[in-house]
Amino acid sequence: MSLDASLTLWVNQALNGVWSGYAAWLAAEVLVALSVASLVFLWLRRAPAKVHHGDRKAVVLAVAAVAGVLAIKTVLAAFAFRERPFEALEGVLTLAGVKVDPASFPSAHSGVAAAIAVSLWLSGRKRLGSALAGIALAVAWGRVAIGVHYVSDVVAGLFLGAAIAWFLHHEGSELKRYLPD
Repeated sequence: MSLDASLTLWVNQALNGVWSGYAAWLAAEVLVALSVASLVFLWLRRAPAKVHHGDRKAVVLAVAAVAGVLAIKTVLAAFAFRERPFEALEGVLTLAGVKVDPASFPSAHSGVAAAIAVSLWLSGRKRLGSALAGIALAVAWGRVAIGVHYVSDVVAGLFLGAAIAWFLHHEGSELKRYLPD
C-alpha cells in the first residue's frame, strides 16, 4: 500500500464517533460555503480602498482564481483520473449519501478554499485571508476524513488554488487596472 493510501486511511479511520463524523462533514462541505460567503460580504460592503486595492477588485480576483481552479481541475481529472478512496480502498469509512463526481484528483473543494484565502490575503485582507487559510486546511482535512479524497488530492488542490491566486495577483497586473475598486 502506498504512503498516500496509508495516510488517507489513517486520517479517515480516526473518525470513530458520531460527533467526529459530523465535524468532518461540516469541514468538508459547509466551510467552503463560508469562504464563498466572505466574498459576497466583501462585494456588498462599501469600504474605502485603504489596503492594496478595493473590496470589489479583491472579490473579482478571487472569483477568477476559483474559476481557474475549477477549469484546471476538470482538465487534470480527465488526464489523471483516480477513483475516490471510498471506492478504491478497503476499510475507508464514508458518510452515507455523499454525492461526488467520480474523479478524486485534485480536490476542487480544497483548491477553491485555498484560492479564496490566498487571493484575499494578497489583496491586503491579511486577517481574513489568514482565517480563510485555516478554513482551507480544515476543508482539506474534512475531505480526507469523510473518505472522498486522498491526502495527495487535497495537497494538490491547496497548491493549485494558492498558485492560481498568486499568478493572478502577480502576473495579472494589467488586468487589475480594469477591475472595479
